[in-house]
Formats: sequence, C-alpha cells, structure tokens
Amino acid sequence: MMAACMPEESWQTFLESSLYDVPLHALRNSVCHRLALYLDIEDVVMHNGYIPNYGGLAELIGFSGLEIMEFERAKSPTQALLLEWKSRPDLKPKIGKLVEFLFQLDRIDVLTDCHQAINDEAKLFIDKESKALLKPIQDETVTPGPGSETPPYITRQDVLTGKKTYYDAYICYNPIGESSKDLEFVRELISRFESDKYRFTLFVPFRDDLPGMNEHAINAKIISERCRHMIVVLSKNFLQSEACEFQSTFAQSLSPGARNKRIVPIKIEDCVIPNILRIMACCDFTKKDLWDWSWDRLARSITAQLATEDFQSYQSSSESTSGFSRGYSSMSSLQQSNSPRSSSPDSGISVIQNHTVPIATASGSTPSMSPFKKITEKLSKNKSRDKSKMATAQF
Repeated sequence: MMAACMPEESWQTFLESSLYDVPLHALRNSVCHRLALYLDIEDVVMHNGYIPNYGGLAELIGFSGLEIMEFERAKSPTQALLLEWKSRPDLKPKIGKLVEFLFQLDRIDVLTDCHQAINDEAKLFIDKESKALLKPIQDETVTPGPGSETPPYITRQDVLTGKKTYYDAYICYNPIGESSKDLEFVRELISRFESDKYRFTLFVPFRDDLPGMNEHAINAKIISERCRHMIVVLSKNFLQSEACEFQSTFAQSLSPGARNKRIVPIKIEDCVIPNILRIMACCDFTKKDLWDWSWDRLARSITAQLATEDFQSYQSSSESTSGFSRGYSSMSSLQQSNSPRSSSPDSGISVIQNHTVPIATASGSTPSMSPFKKITEKLSKNKSRDKSKMATAQF
C-alpha cells in the first residue's frame, strides 16, 4: 500500500516551501475527506515507531493518548483529528506540518495522491486574502467632515510596534458603574488569553485606544477592519452603557443572523440579554464551578476561523498589507456578507466617516440620522460626567 521512501526525497518534494506556514484551516472539507480515505485504515504496519495512520499522525502532532482515543470513536477519526488540530494554535496547525508529518510516517502514497490538491488549496487561500484587500466604495455625495481623516496609528500597539496591529478579539464591556465586577473580569480574561498558553491579541477599550481622536469613529474602524471577533461582556453595567450598545449593534450588523461567529457573548451576572444577542449561545460565567469549561469554550470560539469566502476586507490602496502576514491568530478583516444587504427587510446602509457600514433598522430604509450619529451626540454630552469615573479604569 505504501511506496518506499526515496533517499533524495523530502517533504519539500510535495509542498512549495513558501506555503509551509499557511494555516491548516485553508484545507476545505473535500481535501480532508480525501486524506481520511487513506489515514482511517486501521490495519497498517508500524514504521519508525509510529502506526502510519491517523493515530501516528496524532502522536506526531502532540495529542495525548486520551485525545487519540476520542478520535477513534468518531465516524472518521482523521477528520475529527484535523478539525481539532485546526482549533489548537498551541499545536501549530500548519499545512507544512501536515506534509512533514505524513512524510515522516512514510505515507508517500498519500502525499503523491494529495499533494497537488494541498498545494492548490494553500495557493487559493493566499489568493483570496490578497484579493480581499479592496478599496472601500465611497458614495461621492458623502464627504467626510473636518477631523475625520484617519491617522496612521490609532491604537497603543500601533505606536509601540510602528505598524498596524490586528486583533483576535475586541472586548466590549463597561468598566464605569457602581460595580467593579466588569473590570475585574476583563483583567482576568486578559491575564488568561494574553498568556503564553493562548497568546491572543486583544483590543481592550480604556487600555489600547489613544486619546485625542474621534473616539466612536475609531472604534468603528477597529471593530470592522482590525478585529476578527468581539467578546461582549454582559452585565447590569453593560446595559447602562450606550457606547457598549453601539459597539455590539455595529458588530452584529457586520454579521447579521450570527452566521459567522463574529460576536461571542459572555454573561458574568444575571441580567437581561439585549434582543440582538438572544439568538446567540452565551458563555455563562455566573457559575464558578463551570468556569473551566466556559474558559475553554470561549477560547475555542476565538480561534474558530471565519469563512473568508463569505467576506470582503476593505482597505485603502495606500495601506500596507503586511499586517496580514502575521498568520492565523492575527488575521483581521472588515467582514461583510456577499448577499445584498438591500434584500433583507431588517437592514439599511449608513455611511460613517470613510466606511460604508451596514446599520440595522426596523423599517429597512436608511434613517435620516444614523444610530452612530445619535449615539455620538448623546455620549458627547455625558463625557464630562464620566471623565472622573474613567480614571479608575486604568490598566
């Protein structure tokens, strides 16, 4: 069944070296199914100390014996293995690793049959990313107001690194209020998710935004163009914040119907869940005995890959695309459904600064004053009242 390994061959024979670091989620289900036809077979001879099927592959990747036993129970152990590997950044899920491990298992038969499809999938993934960097469509009748030009650096990390920073998640929370519970929870979230175990890059308001800018326009830009997900921290404090209401509504409008897992709501105390978030499953942190599971569920939600074919990334032609080379964990885009917005009775279009941004409305028509403008004006009036309270939210 397996061909003999030729001395002059290496894994590079079957994969272009430039494609080594392409994330594993670039492989579509059809390719994974094709690999499973070879690797699901149980009756194979041991090679170099490993059984050259899904079990040996799992051992080389770094899965434990208990995890391998779980894969054995699946209908297709190989597909279950690949799916789990894609959600484990600590195990380096890269196409290059897959090809290298298959070569180490002497599965030349698999590589010979599948290497062309694997190379094509990797190139297609890179091509989609490059084509996604399109210039935004701007209505010529709408002109930006004074002070609306976006500066080159809009976050603390931009200034520190000297280049654009892309984030795994935007933390939508309200640190201002009678209770400090929200801020304490966000501090705990930061300590876990920015640790060496996950190494997520998080944008946290009041810590990572820069003073002296158009606050709400900058937040909209960061949510839509720099963050893959939004974590919404639901509490009684959250319900009192109009800024949080705007941010969560804005993010939901980028992914209506929760089809693409852009928003991840978490509940830290019993409270009323806003209507736009009720259709989504929450991570419940109100019960301490479930915290371990809740943290794991939340981490897996953040590592879940958004479907690039269902979205487009908008970026001005003058902007550098080098930020997207950071890889799977830092990949960011303004994600927008391919289906026309006008076809939905619950959506309208409102232009915010230099962005073309979908805003949900009840009637389906474009409102005379956008929700963004209403919230901006209202928050500006309350800014002086909240300034003293904001001083307590320092990281």
